[in-house]
Amino acid sequence: MKKQWLIGGVLGLCFTAFLLSGRIAKRYHTEPETTLNATNMNPAIFAQDADQLAELRPYQEVTQQLVKGPLPSMTVLPGLLATKTLASGAVAMCTEMTPQGVVATEDYVIVSSYCHHHQHNSVLYVLEKTTGTYLKTIILPGKPHVGGLAYDPQQQRLWITGRRKQKAELLALDLQTIEAYQGDQPVKVTLRRQLHDIPRASMLTYYEGSLFVGYFSLKSEGIILQYELKNGDLQGDSARKLTLDSADSPIGQVQIERRIQGLAFYQDKLLLSQSYGPYNRSKLLVYDNIYEKDNFSARNAAHVLRLPAHLEQISVEGDDLLLIFESAATPYKGFEFTTVDRILRMDLAGWLKAQKND
Repeated sequence: MKKQWLIGGVLGLCFTAFLLSGRIAKRYHTEPETTLNATNMNPAIFAQDADQLAELRPYQEVTQQLVKGPLPSMTVLPGLLATKTLASGAVAMCTEMTPQGVVATEDYVIVSSYCHHHQHNSVLYVLEKTTGTYLKTIILPGKPHVGGLAYDPQQQRLWITGRRKQKAELLALDLQTIEAYQGDQPVKVTLRRQLHDIPRASMLTYYEGSLFVGYFSLKSEGIILQYELKNGDLQGDSARKLTLDSADSPIGQVQIERRIQGLAFYQDKLLLSQSYGPYNRSKLLVYDNIYEKDNFSARNAAHVLRLPAHLEQISVEGDDLLLIFESAATPYKGFEFTTVDRILRMDLAGWLKAQKND
């Protein structure tokens, strides 16, 4: 009897797994239709911030450090249910936009998203920083993965990771172009620069007059390259080569841990976000005294913060850390233990102080 019960249980689990795999396969290969004709501004899953906070209950280290104001600790991600964009040059609605990048300017928070099935143009969502109010969707040329955003405050210029003709590239948009954009055609970019030292631009950040571009690798170590800026443009098409032993050159080219999705700098620290795939918790890896290090493997991290699955870009603004997740996008929602449909703003300085006190 016990044997029959065990066999029945195993068969039941197999059948459940079969049904679930079918749901996942269908989710990954078909894009749901929508009756919406504009980009949605309402939450995709959690109606209230309190509901999202309850979902994050297993991550007390995160919820305890969400900022207390004046900026919102949680900002609704628009466009997860439907985004007005283009498909083959014609206006179309995409229901599988997947958020990747996040960065703050003086007045805005900007999010990048791509179509999971690469049928629609990638986009930027522009949000009012102090309220989180959705302002507009900017349609980008093509369908790049847009895994990273960086903002140069000196030139008021946004940089975006892209890919063209099977080569990594960076796109640039001036802030005035972003503010003036209207309509439903691809925005006219300010600059396009191909990168020849890296197979794919997966992540991006701005720090002290340079762009730092990272390459995501699933099975092997990734890399970070530094591109100096002059008058808001890259100096040549090659990255400056390594030196971590000089404060004059914080990073030229270094190896990093695998499965890294985002990078940021804070004081003398390097921050890396690590995640890949469903059911795997993400990590924020923090490295101290980066000028003295040449190994950015996970075991050498000074601090590790465990986070929900599908963490993408991280972005530092002042003493805060912005975090964005793709778990609420249509291809992934419903399959995670913890889903996040908001941009989170953490008190980075407060969290690091707590680590020292432990």
